[in-house]
Amino acid sequence: MGNVAAPFLAGFSLTVSVITLTSLAPGTARWPDLALLLFMLAAFQLIATVQFMFLARQYLAAPKDLAEWYPDWHQDYRQEQLAGILRRERGQFTSWANVARAAYSGGVLCLAAGLTVLAVPPDWEHVSVLRWAAVLVGGAATLGEAAWVVLALKRPIRPPRATPPTGR
Repeated sequence: MGNVAAPFLAGFSLTVSVITLTSLAPGTARWPDLALLLFMLAAFQLIATVQFMFLARQYLAAPKDLAEWYPDWHQDYRQEQLAGILRRERGQFTSWANVARAAYSGGVLCLAAGLTVLAVPPDWEHVSVLRWAAVLVGGAATLGEAAWVVLALKRPIRPPRATPPTGR
């Protein structure tokens, strides 16, 4: 999400924004300004996803990392301290990952909505059946994505149970 999909989709959203702003022939879309707004919202949310995942990864520590950082990790007095560190780090990672997931979902939703809005014809007469089919497909995809976002955000990412390094 934060390494490939979000940067790719953000670039696509910015590209479509520029095309909508500069190259769209007048009278080819009903609401080009709304589409532009949705594309810009998508781009900024997807860029934010990359930033939030960067912040999340700062807190991603594995037990083997702690074993390397603390040479006395196997001592009893250190075990409880390391378990606490892992819990805090995983909690921070999970918080930022959930924020990134919300931003990504919002960005994809805005992108789908923008593409759908852009496909709506400027007038209701003399419009190809395929154009209306494109609007219906886009509308269905946007509604499906909205349902997916709502369901996914109801189940936040939970951190795994933190355990200190094992073995001697």
